[in-house]
Amino acid sequence: MVILNHTKQRSSSSSPIHGHNKYKYDVFLSFCSKDTGRSFTDHLCNAIKHANITTFFDDDLIETGVYLKPGWESAIKASRASVVVLSENYADSQWCLNGLALILKQHLTVIPIFYHVKPSFLEDAMARYRRVMEAMTNEDKRSQLAEKIDRWNKACTQVSTLKGMQLGFDRRETKFIQDFVKHIYHRLRISARTPLPLDRRFHREMKQPNLFKIPFQAIKSYEILKDVLNPILPPSWH
Repeated sequence: MVILNHTKQRSSSSSPIHGHNKYKYDVFLSFCSKDTGRSFTDHLCNAIKHANITTFFDDDLIETGVYLKPGWESAIKASRASVVVLSENYADSQWCLNGLALILKQHLTVIPIFYHVKPSFLEDAMARYRRVMEAMTNEDKRSQLAEKIDRWNKACTQVSTLKGMQLGFDRRETKFIQDFVKHIYHRLRISARTPLPLDRRFHREMKQPNLFKIPFQAIKSYEILKDVLNPILPPSWH
């Protein structure tokens, strides 16, 4: 089963917005279900969905062998970007590694999250695969694994050098998710299609004539704060 969040473009424009309407999904979520499927990534997906970011998230957490599930390849190709949640057992899953290699092959915008790991953990995983390969006596199987390792290593090397975000044990996951959603919302320029949703309290307060009654905790972005205060603050405060 796939959870999708479909967003509607503003009716005022029928032309493509930055050419992005050719994609079915804004984000393809890649993650190790064993590590984060029912915890961090599930919470992240819900937050992304509520920000009106169309997301491909496979909530069937059973990994079916080493090959990609039917529909995954087409979903990756139909996505603008991929959020890759790199966790402890991610690189131990050939399923995850095959998906990562395809994601990078498609030249998507890739935003990695290093979840309780450092980028160097990918190098350690590749070293383990090489040791397994060296211990093989069957030349055909050894050759096949060597080809896979070469493909995986290129993908891991590339993703480890990308600009991403790191979540350590010393940081609250809820705050991290809030910051991350804002990051991809602006990085993917979703604002050109739909505004970032605000909570209901903010909308209620905006209807009141006294702007000073707007609670600051209800204002979700700097742009809104600036638009609200600029007309009433003296020039020296701008």
